[in-house]
Amino acid sequence: MIVEDILEIQPPRFNKSRFTHGLTEIRNCIEGISADGLISWYRANGRESDKSVSKAVNALILQNLEEAGWELNWSFCPAVNSNHATFEASKEFNQVVV
Repeated sequence: MIVEDILEIQPPRFNKSRFTHGLTEIRNCIEGISADGLISWYRANGRESDKSVSKAVNALILQNLEEAGWELNWSFCPAVNSNHATFEASKEFNQVVV
C-alpha cells in the first residue's frame, strides 16, 4: 500500500516536526503491509465468511502501530463508545530536532 494525498491539520500548539514524525510512523505502518502479511493473517485468523480484506488490513495496521510503540485501545473520550472506533491508537511524540 502507498499513502498519497496527505491533508495536514493544524490544531492549537501544532508542532510541524512532531506531526511529520508521527505521520512518517503511520505511513510506515500502512506501507509495511504486504501480500505475505495478509496471507499469514488470514491463515491464522481468517474465516470463510470474511468478505473483504479490511479486517486483516486494520488488524495489521494496529499490530504495526503497536510495534512502533503506539498505545492501543485508546479513546479521545472513553465515556462515548463511538470514539473507540475512530481513535484506536495514540502516541505522544517528544520534540523532534530537525
